[in-house]
Amino acid sequence: ALPLAEEAVRIGDREPGASAANRAISWSNLASARYGVGELEAARDAYRHSAALLETVRPLPEHDLSINANNQALLLDRLGRAADALPLAERSVALRRRVMGPDTPKLVWPLSHLASLYARTGRADEARATITRAMELAEPAFDPDSDDRALLLERAARVARDLGDRAEALSRARAALAIRARAGNADTVL
Repeated sequence: ALPLAEEAVRIGDREPGASAANRAISWSNLASARYGVGELEAARDAYRHSAALLETVRPLPEHDLSINANNQALLLDRLGRAADALPLAERSVALRRRVMGPDTPKLVWPLSHLASLYARTGRADEARATITRAMELAEPAFDPDSDDRALLLERAARVARDLGDRAEALSRARAALAIRARAGNADTVL
């Protein structure tokens, strides 16, 4: 996939009529491909180039910018740079709220990641409020025995653990394990 993504970027960048939006997609695809093969710094550069292109498109493609900011935040987090990831994760959530509304279930995953970043950067109150909001949004949207519900409970357990709340972490982890056990996947928790 990486050679194809690189070729798509080369073609788009030298094509006189290529739109900034289409070029941004090619750069984002290249970033994903580089991320997938572990070229994290190169992926970060490609995501940043994609974001710069998106910023030139009118009307501003807020949904695409939200996805780009979230991807950059995830990448920086994987690089161990939670503090650097935090403003991008906050921007992603703000853009997504503006585009999709404050009650969309599409906020669950960005909010859960943001809660994790808050917890790991010492912002305990924001971490608790944010993971609580993610859980509230998931309640009507996720089947009680779904993989999504189990994954969210696992993330909530990690947030609680990062905040030093062992009892809450254990409670969330046990709930996730129960869902996984009912599905026959009890070996995949945390």
